[in-house]
Amino acid sequence: MKKTLILAFSVVLAAVFLLLAFGAVKQNILHVVDGGRIWQHLSETAQADGSPVSVPSDGLVDSSFSSHLPILLIDTDGALISDLRHDESSSEASRYGDNLNPYTEMDLFIYDEDGINMISSAPTRTLSGKIKVRGGSITDGKKQYRFKLLDPYGDGVKSPLLGMSAGDEWILNGMDSDITCLRSYLAYNLAGELSLDSPDVRFCELLLKDGEEYRYLGLYLLTEPVERGEGRVALKGKKNLIGAYSYIVKRDIADSGSVVLSTWGSQEAGLSGFIGGTSASSVLTLVYPKNEKVTTDAVSYITNDLSRIEQALASKDISTFASFSGLVDTDSFIDYLILNELLLNRGAGTTSTYMYRDIGGKLTIGPVWGFNSAASHREDAELLSMAGAPLYQDLLKNRTFQDRLLERYHRLREETLSDERISALLLEARNYLGNALERDRTLRGIPEEEYDSAYEELSGLLSMRGIWLDRHLGDLKALIVTDPAGSLRRAVTVIFSGGSLFAVFFLAVRLKTGRNLFRRRSEHS
Repeated sequence: MKKTLILAFSVVLAAVFLLLAFGAVKQNILHVVDGGRIWQHLSETAQADGSPVSVPSDGLVDSSFSSHLPILLIDTDGALISDLRHDESSSEASRYGDNLNPYTEMDLFIYDEDGINMISSAPTRTLSGKIKVRGGSITDGKKQYRFKLLDPYGDGVKSPLLGMSAGDEWILNGMDSDITCLRSYLAYNLAGELSLDSPDVRFCELLLKDGEEYRYLGLYLLTEPVERGEGRVALKGKKNLIGAYSYIVKRDIADSGSVVLSTWGSQEAGLSGFIGGTSASSVLTLVYPKNEKVTTDAVSYITNDLSRIEQALASKDISTFASFSGLVDTDSFIDYLILNELLLNRGAGTTSTYMYRDIGGKLTIGPVWGFNSAASHREDAELLSMAGAPLYQDLLKNRTFQDRLLERYHRLREETLSDERISALLLEARNYLGNALERDRTLRGIPEEEYDSAYEELSGLLSMRGIWLDRHLGDLKALIVTDPAGSLRRAVTVIFSGGSLFAVFFLAVRLKTGRNLFRRRSEHS
């Protein structure tokens, strides 16, 4: 009996050991941090891939091309992926013409092995779909793409890509405005560790089949789009039995192809800080339910629901104003402000800003979006821009919100968002990208010295920003008021600088020391 027990114990111990060993291997493959976030550069080991560190200016390569990163190869059977967008001077948006199909049919070949990926080898997966050029602006640089996976009947088919949750629509972020190719990767992954919804992302290299050759399109960040679905924005349902709707909205540059929500705030003269308030180029539009499926009942319900939140935040009655905590997910709004202020994401809260509300849930800000140009303006390093953003100028009136904001900020700065960690993540990710980064740089004609300077500027600016924010985030306390309708609107002046995409502000009060809390700022697109 004793021997039997010893044997059984030994078997269990061996099983536990194997599980731990296997778990360690899996942890190395998929490096999961708090919150379940996977950082690609910590999950895989960069290897010398044997391919050149540069590519020709026309991007043409042969079948010997290889990479330690996943490779996505697009075959359109010779058809061009045309950029059929046009500028709308009235809205400053880029969109497709009426009755124009922007998509090009494609086959997608994915090379995603554990080691070196070679296009001369058999692809890991072969999928079919359609692809188009996307983005809010038209440039001559690297294009942004959106593609949809389709079954043989032309219907959307969900599939997991590069270890991310299954979806039928995906975005290829070319990071054209970011020489370092690190901003969005850093921001989305940091957001995923906080109380924020954030798209999963993976670096890959993108190629286009061009006859018997292949055209190298550059280093890309495969990104989950903002949409309702499992693994994306997980809303319970579109409508319940009593007529309530789940919804996703976006505040961004006006686009005549979108459903614009005319909420209470957008109709109140001078109340530009509200959810639906409009500037010369920023409006609140509906993302879900989608345009082609949305009903007038849904638009009416969502408009009224958002208006109710706007009115609570703008109320002159203290008890009504205090009720916002039952309507707004303050944790998400706190982390959203912290992340975007720390990363100097100009326009956050006013452009590329998503919010959603599930049936029975609270209004939540996110998923986060639009970091290609974050930390790009040194003149912003000593400014607090989000205090004038929609919703925030009212949330910051509340002492409890501010107390929680400061407590959360200082706790995150101890480790998760510390200067040391952010600097280390940037350097590790740069080293991980290795030759892929060099190939992208040479394709874009960027001198090595220019890239090195851009990287040092990014790393140094984020460090400088953190130090300044440690000292001055508490300056927002000056916005706390006991009369929600009174002194705040006299203290905060929202300024629209001719044609600017969003509002900037200054606070016309001083601390006891006599120094300005904030200085006037002018934005330039």
